[in-house]
Amino acid sequence: MLEVNTKNSDIDAIYVVKENTKYFYDEERGEENLHNDETKQLISRATQFFGLLNSKCLDNKEENCSDQSFFCYLCLQEKVNNLKRIRETRVPLLKFEFYGIDIDISYVQIPEEIKNNKNWMDEALNNAMNNSLGRVFPLSGYKSNLIIKELLPKEEVKKIKIFRSALILLKIWAKNNFIYGNQFGFLSGTSMLIMLTKIYLLYPNTCSVLVILDRFFLTFLTWNWPRPFLIGTIDDSLIHSWRIDTELFAREITFLNKQGIEEDWVDVNKRDKIYIKIETEKLKENEKGNIERLENHSKLIMPILTPAYPQQSSAFNVNYSTMKIIKQTVIQGLKGIRQIRRQSSTNFNEGLKQWIKGVDFVDKYNHFVTIICVGIDKNIGEDFCNFVKNRIRVELVLSLEEYPKLEYSHISPNKSKKGKCEKRLIAGKKFKKFWEDNWCKQWIVGLNMPELFNYSNKEKISLNYYFLKFIKKIKGKYIKHRKIERTNVAIHLRYTDIHEAKKFWGDN
Repeated sequence: MLEVNTKNSDIDAIYVVKENTKYFYDEERGEENLHNDETKQLISRATQFFGLLNSKCLDNKEENCSDQSFFCYLCLQEKVNNLKRIRETRVPLLKFEFYGIDIDISYVQIPEEIKNNKNWMDEALNNAMNNSLGRVFPLSGYKSNLIIKELLPKEEVKKIKIFRSALILLKIWAKNNFIYGNQFGFLSGTSMLIMLTKIYLLYPNTCSVLVILDRFFLTFLTWNWPRPFLIGTIDDSLIHSWRIDTELFAREITFLNKQGIEEDWVDVNKRDKIYIKIETEKLKENEKGNIERLENHSKLIMPILTPAYPQQSSAFNVNYSTMKIIKQTVIQGLKGIRQIRRQSSTNFNEGLKQWIKGVDFVDKYNHFVTIICVGIDKNIGEDFCNFVKNRIRVELVLSLEEYPKLEYSHISPNKSKKGKCEKRLIAGKKFKKFWEDNWCKQWIVGLNMPELFNYSNKEKISLNYYFLKFIKKIKGKYIKHRKIERTNVAIHLRYTDIHEAKKFWGDN
């Protein structure tokens, strides 16, 4: 819509339907069984979109996915790969690759008829029932893009070109500097679009890409966060307008309320149980400090609001740790832009190229941890690793950063590996069953430790407790939600020094 796609941009679509339920008959059961209640399934539009729970997009697709849903239709297409159903989020969606392009289709279900007129979207967004159920967030995002598009002067071609070029460069720079990825608590394309649009509107006569980038970085660093950053105003009279207390409540639930499954120590060996007891006592002694740490995360951090009603906080996932990382990186980005602006025309292109390229992730830290999730086969592995991915951001804060010597952790949003795990990564008796047909995924996390930190046996024992805590909380939740055998999935957190990180994660 805004013509700011980069090389690895995905395609976002929205599937909007009227809410209903109807009886669905599986053709394979035959007409003679239509009156048998056991062969009759009540399914909603959601099931027609996502398919039945027992429909799987596996090797034998025609047999395993035959329920005539949109999910199974995609599954049977030759050029569709890595098809995933994501239903346990605020915005349920289907994700897949088509001819190598990532595509996300969000599912929106509304109670009223969808009218064939230009105002139907506004009516859906203003419907209090829709907003209270969180049904229309994708529509709100789409409407926000329409509003921003209208704010940009279409007739001034040169200025629009500068704006688009600046946004594309900004997205590439953020990706190459590992601060682009909303799911892991970093900047999103939406957040950068909103900020850059406001800066463009404040300085409409900006004459170059570098000047608008300079103003973007300077505005970010001098903005009085957590003062909300928005285009336009908020109408407080509307019931579902964004409010500070609503966002604070959501953050407190995330970081301060102990909900769900706590650590599950069922399959921990005797030696680890001794270490767990020792570290638990240490945590009790530092309970006040840990509460203060979590309170920092639960505060308002960086509200960047979408312009369409109901407003969304596009940077809600940014936490106290990732905000530190973003600020440090933006400072370096501003220094780089100003250095380029001082360079002669002969060095300009090379300077800009180096600025965009950024630094290798493994050069940013001296200590790392590799997160490895494993499933007994590809189907279970993909489902489990997607579950793990959705929980990494919060669990890094709740479990890993509880380690007293760790200031913050930094997951690389765009560095991951997937496929069959190497044996060196899943060593140990309990992993042998996964070696034949396993499917795993890995992420690398930088650890900001004290300069003189030494990974001695004592620190290894201590850090291992926080690794176990991270593992048990995520695995326990997955087993509870999926009702799956404990032995079919595993997570492993592996300390990785800088030499190993450069060998297996460097860009050599």
